[in-house]
Parts: sequence; structure tokens; C-alpha cells
Amino acid sequence: MKAYVFVCLALFCSQVLAVPVSELYRSQVSISSQTDAARDAALKDAMAQTLVRVTGSSSAATSPQLADLLSNPSPYLLSYRYEQGPDGLELYAAFDQHLLEQAIWQRGFGVWGSERPTTLLWLAVQQDGQRDVVADSSFPELAKAATDEGKVRGLPVMLPLWDLDDKTKLDALDVWGKFEEPIADASSRYHAEQFVMARVSPSGQGFEASWQLDGVQNLSGDVQADNAADAIKALVDDVADKLSGTLAVKGQLAEQRNQLTLTGVSSAADYLKALDELQKLPVVADAEIVGVQQGAVTFSLQLRGDQTQLAQALSLSHHFAAQPDGAIGSPTSVPQYQYVDR
Repeated sequence: MKAYVFVCLALFCSQVLAVPVSELYRSQVSISSQTDAARDAALKDAMAQTLVRVTGSSSAATSPQLADLLSNPSPYLLSYRYEQGPDGLELYAAFDQHLLEQAIWQRGFGVWGSERPTTLLWLAVQQDGQRDVVADSSFPELAKAATDEGKVRGLPVMLPLWDLDDKTKLDALDVWGKFEEPIADASSRYHAEQFVMARVSPSGQGFEASWQLDGVQNLSGDVQADNAADAIKALVDDVADKLSGTLAVKGQLAEQRNQLTLTGVSSAADYLKALDELQKLPVVADAEIVGVQQGAVTFSLQLRGDQTQLAQALSLSHHFAAQPDGAIGSPTSVPQYQYVDR
């Protein structure tokens, strides 16, 4: 039996939805010269960066399954150019999204779509016997390590201001202890889709980081590194790896098509925009119209994956807003959404 999803109009919720991450298929790497050998090596490095960002998995850069893509990126290359950066010569490479996605799916990896949850990082660090929250105002180098690694992984990471408003709601010990209630209260002003509670402390000859995520998924992890900055980078990597493990979509086609009805689609222009946004979701392999009635259009969807992944993709998109009353009737149906023309 086909699954039917009814998506109705509702008040748009105040939650700030996932950020569309641009440049997923473009990478920037250092290069020593413009010789053919240097260029070929740099293109392989650029492909490795791109695969990690697109799949969401740090293992993609060394996976035997993707080894042929890493060793010969040329068939997927759209363009490249050289630029002089602050630290020397750099190569910018752009890869073909469609060809690379198909290649990734054929080799058994998932593709993490461009709509990714904004992640607010509450991070308490212990140094010299003192504990404080990482922010641009308190630990600018550590804050930069976190946001820079988020860019490398294609995960939008933001840090709290750690100003008077934050400090009236919680202190560093709340973050250190990962006390969810005061942290959730302090997080509301930032309108992030999810927040991470974490702490970094000396351990043996290095540092360890422990984290817990509250949001799209409830996840946790522990990592270690030689110094505090690298421990924070490893923490961001761990969050990205575990998020993509549930949100990345593999290429297997579902055995049956699913029907999705969007209400509030009142013109041909609305229909074309909605169809375009649906087809941009990696979980949607094909979408075609099967019914039209006043203010509503029904699509037949061929999915890569299952309805849970479709629900996750729709909830992360800034074009399909979740309704306050949540899921509808059948346990096999997806939560209700409205189409938002942006």
C-alpha cells in the first residue's frame, strides 16, 4: 500500500531552520606550484575534502570504497583555478554535484544534503585550574578552531556570545556539568536547531573532550587530542560523523513510491518551485505530479531510503515547515509540513 502524506497550512514556527550549506562541491587547498604534478596532487586533496564534506563522514578521505574517486578526480572536475592566498598559492576546485553524488551512492556511501542543522556549541574548557565557556570574547583561538572545523565539515557551528544575558541564566559550571535545563533556556535567544553541551579538560599528556547533543538527534561522544584546540576540532568532527550517520541518505531506491500532498500551492509558479525544492532533497530520487485540487498538489515520490529520512529532510528544509500539532494519523506517515515560498 502506498503511504500518503498530507501537508497542510499552519502558522510558521519561530524556530530557525537548517542553514543551506553552500560550496559543498568546491574545495580550497594549498599548492606548492602550478606544475602538473603539484596540480594533480592538489586535486586529489580537494577531492578528499569534498568527499568528507558531502558524505559527512571523516572516513571518506581514506575509504577503500572511494579510492578510485580519490586517485582519479578528473572525471568529476568542473573547473579549477589558482589564487594567491595569505599563506601562499592555493588551488580552488569545483566538482560536478550530480556525477559525484551518483558515484558516491554506487560505492555504498551516503550523501548528506545541503540543509544542515545550525549547531550551537556550549563548551566549557579547563585550563590552569580555571573553567570558562568558550566564546570569541573569552577564548578567541579556541572559538575559531570550532567554527573553522565546522566549515571544513559543512556543519554550521555557532558559539554563544557569553555576555551578561547568558551569564544571568547560567554559569560555566552549568556547561561543565551539562545541565540541560539552564543551557536550553540560555540557548533560546540564538534560535539554533540544536545545541551541544561539552567540556574539554587536560588528560594525561593531552586533552579530552566529552559532548552531548540535544536537537535533531540525541547523540554523545568522547574524543582526545594533543591540545585543547585539536580536541575541539575532534569534537566537531565527531558530532558531524554521528549526525551524518543518521541524516546522510544512501542511494538504494525504496520498493514503493510515496505520495506527498502540499496544500497552499495555488499557482503554477508555486508548483514549479515546490517541485524544484523536493527534487533538491537527496532522499527524493524522483517526484512527479499525480493530482491537483484547489490549493493543493499531490506528488508521487520515489525515495532513496525511508519515510523517516524524508521526514528528517523536510524538517531540516527552510521550505517545508513542521506544523505545531506534529505527526498525522497513520504511524507510517510523515509529520505534517507546510510549503514555504522563500
